[in-house]
Amino acid sequence: MLTDDASTRPQMRAALDITILRTLVMIVDSGGFTRAAERLGITQSAVSLQIKRLEEATGQSMFVREGRQVHLTSDGEMLLDYAREIVRLEEEARLRLVEPGERRSVSLWATEDIATAYLNNLQAASQRIALNVRSDNPASVVNQMAQGAFDLALVRREPGATRGGAWRHDLAWIEPLAWIGPVGTKTEEFSGRVPLILPSPPSIARQRMLDLVERERPAWRIVLSTTSLSMRLEAVRRGLGVSIAPRHTVPADLTVLEDMPPITVPALLAMARSRNSISSEARRIEEMVVSLLDQRLMRDRRLKES
Repeated sequence: MLTDDASTRPQMRAALDITILRTLVMIVDSGGFTRAAERLGITQSAVSLQIKRLEEATGQSMFVREGRQVHLTSDGEMLLDYAREIVRLEEEARLRLVEPGERRSVSLWATEDIATAYLNNLQAASQRIALNVRSDNPASVVNQMAQGAFDLALVRREPGATRGGAWRHDLAWIEPLAWIGPVGTKTEEFSGRVPLILPSPPSIARQRMLDLVERERPAWRIVLSTTSLSMRLEAVRRGLGVSIAPRHTVPADLTVLEDMPPITVPALLAMARSRNSISSEARRIEEMVVSLLDQRLMRDRRLKES
């Protein structure tokens, strides 16, 4: 007969420090110890010391290092979920106690399809935060971010282009792309050149479409180019042509066209910040977006030390 002998179980050596738990979350979300230290405004050695104290308190290793990369251990992964929730609750309680009647504003830029596919439930979940999601003028989003017009942004980038520019890309997810058309569509049914329904530039999906058809299906024509997602989808529904969309965002009344040239290079969906230091409200929204995307998409890369 098995007994649960408390003397044989690992004992917690000290209470968990919320400051250290916040550091653990920051290491994961920012992509490593160095960038976590930059965001927290402390030295890298201080970050390392905090993690050492966490490991001493729990009796478990949080990270394992492979060359210049660090990865969470299974114990680290488990604790991370609790750490996120503890930090979230602490920030929410603090906001309500300090100014319980005020709604704090956070601005987030995202393309229309990203906002529709991933962020529908974000407004309701954000509670006392007044979230302003904008999808206007994608051509100038870089300049607007540089000027601090948005706290956060979700932008599509080419794989490998996760750094540089006017903001930081510390979080990225892989978005597999697919050709889409009306249910039952066969591309051989198109007479003559393949009709393309394109997003207006700048657009990762647009460039993927043009690169592929020029290489694989040289007979093609553009029938529509617009920034409006609803217009593109309606044109596809009416059978005017084919388009490209992330597989996770294909509407139920449309289908993936498997007989078109496969899109082997995905899009990269990256989280951007207009500055290194953001408000606790913006950080809360960022955490919620990260959680939503982690449920739908695969992270693009492991933690890397720079």
